[in-house]
Amino acid sequence: MPSWSVAGSPASWSTIATGLGHARNAVLARTADGMVALGGGLGTLSEIALALRNRRPTIGIKTWRFDRQDRTEPELPIAENATEALDWLFARMGRSS
Repeated sequence: MPSWSVAGSPASWSTIATGLGHARNAVLARTADGMVALGGGLGTLSEIALALRNRRPTIGIKTWRFDRQDRTEPELPIAENATEALDWLFARMGRSS
């Protein structure tokens, strides 16, 4: 959605304007019920960190791993595929997939 647009898709529950830069990651992590991280670069890492910091259930598929000795970060479960990730996520959100 362009930053100047006020209308989103009729199928959307909510829309987030583009043009927010890195702040978009914080908005997503704060407003999402849960997150699936797929692959990714530093932006995905930022979204993962913010989601975990905001105590949102978060799972990855072929994405970042936290393996630092004596780490304090929460565990980031890794799924093999989207079905597995969504089953895990919805179970933690009290929903069925």
